[in-house]
Amino acid sequence: MTPDELKTLLSTPLALFLVMLLGSLGSALKQLKGTDTSLGSYLSHLPETLSALIANALAFGLLVVSDSLNFGSALGIGYVANSAADLIRNGGRSEIVAKNVRQGGFARPLMLALMMVTAVIAMPVMNGCTALGLQQPKTFSDNYAYALGQTTALRDSARVALEARQISVADATYVLKTTDQARGYLDTARGVYDAGETLQGKAQLELATAVLTQLQTFLNARAAK
Repeated sequence: MTPDELKTLLSTPLALFLVMLLGSLGSALKQLKGTDTSLGSYLSHLPETLSALIANALAFGLLVVSDSLNFGSALGIGYVANSAADLIRNGGRSEIVAKNVRQGGFARPLMLALMMVTAVIAMPVMNGCTALGLQQPKTFSDNYAYALGQTTALRDSARVALEARQISVADATYVLKTTDQARGYLDTARGVYDAGETLQGKAQLELATAVLTQLQTFLNARAAK
């Protein structure tokens, strides 16, 4: 198979959907690194696993309709879909990975779906604004710096809430782990953007910001109990 034939094969919708699923699998393996939790046990938590699959299918359809489907967007959104699925309920598989056996919680699948829809729609919207010559309200660097500040603020808030016994050790660990993941997304967004893929970089930044926003909601809800 020649490089051109391989490129053509990888650009087909079916191949790109598989890339999205591989992105989700990569996210799962990264979360399991350094833990005793097996991949089978991780995937057996059906609310999160099914939410990740649904989010991938929804995002895939929106990418196709908006003509934004490509290897980078498929891989990035697939990766984030799995990580975002951990935010749909309290006491889910994320806390199992963090060595917490507490189960239960309230599922928020619509919130995950809204977050994924917003992130996917952001790509064609930004593209349309550029085509119309409209000025974006903030630069990439402004939004990137804000997201970094939000990451630090969330970690500080979790520390203060833990010291005040407003949240559990498991909650604080979850916040720290998720902010580490969000920082990874931000680093990817910066690298992609600086490499000249501005739209994909902005999309990655939107996804990272969505995860941080959802994490803030989680922290506020836990601290209010």
